[in-house]
Amino acid sequence: EAEREARTGLEQAPNDAQLLYTLGNALIEQEKLKEAREVAHRLREVAPDWADAHHLNTFIELESRRYKAAELSAQEALRLAPNSATAHHNLAACSMAQSRWEDALREAEAGLALDPEHDGCANIRSVALTNLGRKIESWHSTAGALRRNPESPAAHVTAGYVKLQGGEREPALEHFTQALRLDPTNEQARHGLLMAMKARNPVYRQLLKYSFWMMRLTPAQRWRVAIGAVIGVNILDNLPNLGVWAVVIEVVYVGFAMLTWVGSAFFDFLLLLDRRLRHVLDARQSLAAVSLVVCLAAALTWLVAGVGWNLVPAFWAMDILLFAIPLTRAFRKRRGWKKPAALAVTIGFGLLLILGLGLTLWNGNDTLALIELFLLVVYTWFARMLDN
Repeated sequence: EAEREARTGLEQAPNDAQLLYTLGNALIEQEKLKEAREVAHRLREVAPDWADAHHLNTFIELESRRYKAAELSAQEALRLAPNSATAHHNLAACSMAQSRWEDALREAEAGLALDPEHDGCANIRSVALTNLGRKIESWHSTAGALRRNPESPAAHVTAGYVKLQGGEREPALEHFTQALRLDPTNEQARHGLLMAMKARNPVYRQLLKYSFWMMRLTPAQRWRVAIGAVIGVNILDNLPNLGVWAVVIEVVYVGFAMLTWVGSAFFDFLLLLDRRLRHVLDARQSLAAVSLVVCLAAALTWLVAGVGWNLVPAFWAMDILLFAIPLTRAFRKRRGWKKPAALAVTIGFGLLLILGLGLTLWNGNDTLALIELFLLVVYTWFARMLDN
């Protein structure tokens, strides 16, 4: 309705900056980012010195995960409105999206210095402090935001994540539930509620701790951790006198690596088995969970047939298992070119897997098994580029 009214108004006044701004925000809310970007471009032509025009472009680029472009717009808005807490908040949001926690904290505190009751700055400050390991300060900041505005869904979501990172699952559940009561459409609250529910499982809690730890690192540091882990496992695997321990190390490493990719879908499947909790999952999450279990069952069946009965080459079980990674991720919510690209990659892997299995059963040719395995390993290094 907002989009329709804004377009009607623009027919009469095509250069009305406020109507363009309203239209851009309405399009963002409907995830029409391409149209919103065109509106933002028009708005900056009409009102190049209006900070809100650059704020709008910042929102669009953040939603599109084009963080550098978002940051440039936020910096321009801050140049035009140096005393605006919102300008500092948007710049802090750009830094937070790139895991630059010190920068996010600095900008959030600059915004709070201008407006001590700015909820957005307070929430980012809490998140930044948590990821910098300053948990006591983080909770004081979050509690202050809740005291100022106890009916703020965003404040409850932030409090939920702060509590969850601190290992306090029950308080986190309460905050996420409260956020959903205040705003039933809040996707961050629903996602947090799911994580808090799955954290009842001790294995998932460890996976969550690892995930939060990785969040504190910059993208470059995450790459170094991943590469270092691969090198470390290979070094240990080639040490003399390890014997059976080499196999144990490999199994543990592969198992943990798989969990970081499909662990969430696996614990979603456990929620599906609970009548009281299954409604929390949306259709995409349910399909991903079921797909994962189908892949696990197929891999286990193939392994038993290969090792136990010697009917098929057991090596293919690894390919079937790894196919679960692109298959479960195909159900993730994406925008733009990333959605068809992820689907095409998954279909390609699936067809290659079926063809390889068919050739193996027909004439025992395992060549495609090696190709598929190599491509799946390569995929794990670049798959996050397709995330939205």
